[in-house]
Amino acid sequence: MKAYRNFEKTKKAIRNAFIKKTTETQNIDAVTVKDLIEMADIAKSTYYYHYKDIESLVNEICVEIIKSLEIFLDKVKEYDGGIEKNNINTTELTKILKENDTFFKALFNSSKTRYFVELLNELLNKRFQEARTLTQKIIDTTSIHERKIVINMLVNSITYSFVDYYNGKLDVTIEDLVSLISNRIIPIVLV
Repeated sequence: MKAYRNFEKTKKAIRNAFIKKTTETQNIDAVTVKDLIEMADIAKSTYYYHYKDIESLVNEICVEIIKSLEIFLDKVKEYDGGIEKNNINTTELTKILKENDTFFKALFNSSKTRYFVELLNELLNKRFQEARTLTQKIIDTTSIHERKIVINMLVNSITYSFVDYYNGKLDVTIEDLVSLISNRIIPIVLV
C-alpha cells in the first residue's frame, strides 16, 4: 500500500512540476524532462519509470480530460430540457475547462494539439452518431455519407472553437462559449 502511495505521490509531483513549468512558458514544447526532474526533485530514472517522454505525460493528461468530458456528456444525455438542469450542465463543463485552463492554453500553443483534437473529435463523433435527435431533426437525409459529413462539420466547429478560444482568436469568455455550446448544440444533438 505504501509503494502505491509513493507511486501516486511521485506522479503528482511530476504533474505539478509540469503544470508549473507550463504556466511559466505557456508552451508545452518548451518543457523538458530535465525541467520536470529538477522541479519535482526526483531522479531521471524515476521520471522515466512513470513516463516515456513529455509527450506520454501530455497524452495521459489529454486522456484524463477526455474521460472527464465523456462523463459530462453521459450526464447531458439525461438532459430533460429544463433550464435548471442545463445551467448545471453549463457549470460542470465550465468547471472542467477552467480546471484545465493552463494546460489547454499551453497545449493549443504547441505541436501537441493534434492528439487532443483527435481524441475530442473521436468522442464527439461517436456521441453525435449515437444521437437520435441529430439523425432525426438536423440531418434530413438518407445518405450515410452526407450524415457523416454533417456530423464531421459539427464536431470540427465545436473543437476548433475551443482551439481558437485558447489561442486568443475568439473575443468571448469561456462561459459564453460553453453557454452557446451547452444551450444551442448539446441539447439538440445529444438527446
